[in-house]
Amino acid sequence: MWNVKNGIQFLTFLLFAVRAVGQTPTFSQLYSFPMTVTNTTTGNGYWPQGYSPQGPLLLASDDNFYSTTSLGGDDGQCHNPPTTHACGGTVFQLTPAGKLTVLHTFAWGSITAPYADGDTPNGGLVEGPDGYLYGSAMYGGAGLGSNPAPGSGAGVIFRISKTGTFQNLHTFCSGSTCTEGLTPSPLVLGLDGKFYGTTATSAESGVKGTIFRINASGVLETLHKFAGLPDGGSSTAGLIQGSDCNFYGTTSGGGPAANSAGTVFRITPGGVYTVLYSFSSLSGSQQNGTASDWALVQASNGKLYGATNRGGVYGYGKVFEVGLDGTFRKLVDLNKPATLGGVFTLLQASDGNWALPLQWPEQLARLGGPQ
Repeated sequence: MWNVKNGIQFLTFLLFAVRAVGQTPTFSQLYSFPMTVTNTTTGNGYWPQGYSPQGPLLLASDDNFYSTTSLGGDDGQCHNPPTTHACGGTVFQLTPAGKLTVLHTFAWGSITAPYADGDTPNGGLVEGPDGYLYGSAMYGGAGLGSNPAPGSGAGVIFRISKTGTFQNLHTFCSGSTCTEGLTPSPLVLGLDGKFYGTTATSAESGVKGTIFRINASGVLETLHKFAGLPDGGSSTAGLIQGSDCNFYGTTSGGGPAANSAGTVFRITPGGVYTVLYSFSSLSGSQQNGTASDWALVQASNGKLYGATNRGGVYGYGKVFEVGLDGTFRKLVDLNKPATLGGVFTLLQASDGNWALPLQWPEQLARLGGPQ
């Protein structure tokens, strides 16, 4: 989990447990990402293990945790002279005892051009049936040349072994004739053994992003192209696969009407797309929230839960429930200063209650479970 305060990203993972029902949760720090100071006068330095951890920790089949950082790292060339590029994040392993090992640094490594392996990993990792870990990077990709700027490129899908063997499976093309989208979301493993995700935008005229799937060999298929109106556009949070085997997600804009402000949608593995619910920017309608940028979760009652980062009674977003039939129910208004600014993806605990990791202030809140 990463926290944001006054624009500075604090680099601490917190794992927590509840000893018994009704007791106060006990928090313990498992690992803190260290900074190496290179100038004691200015305080400048770098984070050799990376910083800004992304997504949830993946508990893999070897009983270790894996995830990514979106920035930092040290491949030997991004901080030590002659500096040729910046480092663009890491993939790491974390043992239950708190020992962290960097498996890969995005920037150079054994690849002959900066960012050919990706730049700025997006979200956590998923473990495939083959035991490899799969993920995405928002930028970078092969064919960028020898000296591209950080944040260039359209993104990559990669896989990495638990010992650090890295492979770029697919580079999203970024030219004007490209039709597969730009800036991939985190991945979800489907029951068919393939990986599904979304892109936030597209170089193709009139397209506001895509839904795709990719197999372990790197073959990518586009299942849907967002047009903004009437289906929504810019899906950044990725997908979940529901109990009915269909996939569900959100868009941060667009929808069936000109005043739509994002959607909750369903797409079948065959590519049949349906808007389940559309948020509205009309006065009064905003109380249901607008612009959902966070991933959905499906609860034990079969319904979908998520949050918006704007709208609601106080304008700071709302936690909501949507049935698979599209029935919408608002649950909580995010209120300044108590819950200023929104939440990350919800987590349902074994007692049925929700944990809400809040951005501002940095805290975990609890919300009563689904009714």
